[in-house]
Amino acid sequence: MQEQGAARVRPLVVITGGSSGIGRSTAKAFAAEGHPLLLISRRIEPLPELGADRVIFEQADVVDYQGIVVAVRKAEKEFGTTGCLVNNAGVVDARDFRDIYYESYSHEIDVNLKGVLNCTKAVLGRMIANRAGTIINISSVSDRKTSPVAVAYTATKYAVRDASCWVIRILWSRINWLKSFCTAGNCRLISVFAIWSSLPPKPVSRRSKAPRIASLSGDP
Repeated sequence: MQEQGAARVRPLVVITGGSSGIGRSTAKAFAAEGHPLLLISRRIEPLPELGADRVIFEQADVVDYQGIVVAVRKAEKEFGTTGCLVNNAGVVDARDFRDIYYESYSHEIDVNLKGVLNCTKAVLGRMIANRAGTIINISSVSDRKTSPVAVAYTATKYAVRDASCWVIRILWSRINWLKSFCTAGNCRLISVFAIWSSLPPKPVSRRSKAPRIASLSGDP
């Protein structure tokens, strides 16, 4: 009975790029733990392995801030304030920059960077008010290692890492029990970047060593 009660109150998890790849696998993992889900993608259909009772499938583009806000508020009305956001949606054009059209690299910037900012802004205010929440940005080895191709993609991943560090600093100054898995100065590889987590309320030393983190990259 206690386990069933705990499952009913597990917080909402919002996952962008949730139709395939990392997003889909992440959704399956959270669903197995009993979390209600909001899966957002430009092209999405119900996923048979997840069922439909506690999953909302929303066709939306992370570039459209208002569309994201509408989708999140709809899910929060049913399942409560977002407890975790997984910024997973991403695109890449791996051609030589001289061969890429303006529209292509502009789209990469819109999805990979603006999409992360849009979704973060859509949930962050209520997380702060609720004093609980986790935001996970799916990045790439490209946020630390340059490449002769995929110039725009690499630039956006650098930007996502920096934006994540900014949120850490802002929240660190406002919430003394912030727990970060990566910090601005001592993370070897920022690929999965948990920027705010409602873990046990105790101060964290700025000198704490960050763990090694496996390399991952998002899907559209």
